[in-house]
Amino acid sequence: RWGAWFGSWRYDVTGSRTWEDTVEIPGKDPVPAGASVQTTFDAKWYILEGTYSFYRSETIDTGIGFGLHTVDLSTEYKARIELADTAVEVVSDQLTTLAPLPNILGYLHWKFAPNWNLVGRFGWFGLDYKEYSGQMTNAHAMVNYQFSPRWALGLGYQFVNLDLKVDKTDYAQDYNIDFSGPMAFLRFHF
Repeated sequence: RWGAWFGSWRYDVTGSRTWEDTVEIPGKDPVPAGASVQTTFDAKWYILEGTYSFYRSETIDTGIGFGLHTVDLSTEYKARIELADTAVEVVSDQLTTLAPLPNILGYLHWKFAPNWNLVGRFGWFGLDYKEYSGQMTNAHAMVNYQFSPRWALGLGYQFVNLDLKVDKTDYAQDYNIDFSGPMAFLRFHF
């Protein structure tokens, strides 16, 4: 009835804006001018959960779990101004946070055909601890093919909503992240 589950995934986004123009100076050739801003956001999730099955049959397994989500967040931004042949980086900074977040979840495994399983998972946490406060909701719908007694290959869809605030003595970070999308995975049973 007891089990363990480990998962990890990554979400990263890069964005930039560039403005290019010329400055007109009477009696002189136009001078090229511009500005650019570049940002990156990288989030890595590591999940370790212990599960307990409260109902199990030949085709259905459903239960609950408790665990720890660790979120490694990194944000970087840079801004540059260019005039003629001179470029000045006016802003450049990077913030990183490693946040341990508890989680509670419910799951359902349905073996709808030989070697085929449908898995649904829904997890939530809320936290107000030291410099961390926030909540996260995550849901996964997955279908997998078990090609051996221990190994399965699958596809799925995930949804994650994360609201996290980190208050340090010299800065504060606010994250409001919503993302969803397909995923592929390899699963091992022991």
